[in-house]
Amino acid sequence: MPKWISIEIKDADEPKTPPVATTVDTDETSDSGTGSSAGAWIASIVVTLLILVVAGAAWYFAIRPNRAQAITSAPSAGVAPGAAPAGVGVPAPLDDLPAVVAKVNSDEITREQLTQLIRINQALYPLTNGSEVVLDTQTLFSLRASLLEQMVNNRIEINGAKAAGVQVSDSDLETEYANFKNVYKIDDAKLDPALAKYGLTSTDIKNWLRDSILVNRFLAAQAQQASKTGQTFSLESWLNDQLITADVQTMLPGMVNNTPLKVGEAPPNFTLKDVDGKTYTLSDLKGKPVIVNFWATWCAPCKFEMPHFEKTYQKYKDQGLVILAVDIKTDNGEQAVRKYISELGMSFPILMDGTGQTEQDYRVRAYPTTYFIGRDGKLREVRRGAFLTPEQISLSVDKIMQQ
Repeated sequence: MPKWISIEIKDADEPKTPPVATTVDTDETSDSGTGSSAGAWIASIVVTLLILVVAGAAWYFAIRPNRAQAITSAPSAGVAPGAAPAGVGVPAPLDDLPAVVAKVNSDEITREQLTQLIRINQALYPLTNGSEVVLDTQTLFSLRASLLEQMVNNRIEINGAKAAGVQVSDSDLETEYANFKNVYKIDDAKLDPALAKYGLTSTDIKNWLRDSILVNRFLAAQAQQASKTGQTFSLESWLNDQLITADVQTMLPGMVNNTPLKVGEAPPNFTLKDVDGKTYTLSDLKGKPVIVNFWATWCAPCKFEMPHFEKTYQKYKDQGLVILAVDIKTDNGEQAVRKYISELGMSFPILMDGTGQTEQDYRVRAYPTTYFIGRDGKLREVRRGAFLTPEQISLSVDKIMQQ
């Protein structure tokens, strides 16, 4: 059966109940046990669904991201022509989806797994909020896109947990299942028929909860290991490190497939402003060698390589080299960027991707990602991950300088 869950990490000193709805975007994690993890996640999904139902805003789900699985704004995207939306009490359809909706290092995420997660939310929402979920066409598309993005990231987390030998016993699972029902005051008499309405059983919920325990234990262990060396574990940074080398493909209709841009072709044009309001348009720079680097202030590898880019810029700027460092939409804001620039002494343009569109167009899924563009305006090289030395950057710069 499909197994899935998205995870919330909670600190040990946080209250166990009631769970607090929050986003899965934390910098610290500790071994607080598994009792509240599933309950907090349910609350988070509930709030998300409520916002969708009220607002119907597809762009609400364009979280973080790295995240390269971008949502388009087409009202009917993601639903086959003529397909009826899921109304009250109607299970989310799956017949309009391809059999495989994403791959993570050849590990498939199927339409059944994605649809089951939506149906779990449909089943649980009335029990926790007292009203049914209505999935109109746009809301269904938005929810699919958002959950698939989370599934890609969580699949990486689950694989990391399994590789580390993390296990969940049947006893652990039963304890978590009982806690889940206790937190939401749901007994089997209510839960079983609610699940059956959407073709689910308690086994599906338990499998869903099992992955929650698995990942939370793994991340807690990572945090403990980091603390032994006096460091703070960052889930976002850890996940980014995995995404740098991961092969991720998405096949969900209406979502941008993050297959890398093709070397030898012109990359997408963009117009962005730097932190001082000056406008830069890529097409205006044709005739010059250009480096486009996507980064974030929270990204440790980005901070490591930025001084190397500064040295490279000073070496080649008189020969026409242009470096455009694009700060992603979901970073920590302009004030953090200005502090970053000051601390590192960066003198090349730092652009703000305020809408996230440029990141989407370039199909960026991990940071840093760097694009080397020749004088002819064609893409010559794409590099994911940090450069370790200025000399490594120079090898790539020499290629675009000569064209």
